[in-house]
Amino acid sequence: MNRHFAILGVSLTIAVVADPTQAAPIVSRACSVAVESGRFTAVFPPIANAGKTWRWQRKDSLADRMEYGWIVDLGRRDRAGTFVADDYGFSTDIFRWESREEEHGTLADLLAAAQYDVFRRVRKPDGQIGMTRQDDLAVQASLRDGTRVVLSSSQHETVTAVFASKPKLAQLSIILPGRYPAYRCMATVVYR
Repeated sequence: MNRHFAILGVSLTIAVVADPTQAAPIVSRACSVAVESGRFTAVFPPIANAGKTWRWQRKDSLADRMEYGWIVDLGRRDRAGTFVADDYGFSTDIFRWESREEEHGTLADLLAAAQYDVFRRVRKPDGQIGMTRQDDLAVQASLRDGTRVVLSSSQHETVTAVFASKPKLAQLSIILPGRYPAYRCMATVVYR
């Protein structure tokens, strides 16, 4: 399952994040998504101790599963107030593959080793919702102030496709080894 992200622009309060480095709680509970001038940006909350050594492809993580992920789902609230995902989302993530050796480094190193995805939800013939990776669309990840993961794109095709329906909300999730999700926040998508 692949994902991509878009610019988010709102701050909300939420639960504490689980620790990616044995002690890395979220410092703030703010996340945001913004779309402006042909670009979108999704900003995740800062992670305390982000400068510690990060480990991925860990032998103690389940094989063939997402080990780390920063995921943005775009959508709306239904009449009951529940978040409902729309067509598109985006992410950066690392899956734990059985054949890979453990790696370690900075959070920037982890992001450099990750895959970046834009995904689209599609209804299958059996009525189930599946996700397809949109290989022609692109997102990237960076660090802001060394502690905040930022997903963004300025590729015209990506911005146009992902935000064509003008989604109002974004759900940002952080996945850490053994914790799905470790943290989740909602943001209003800000269009400028």
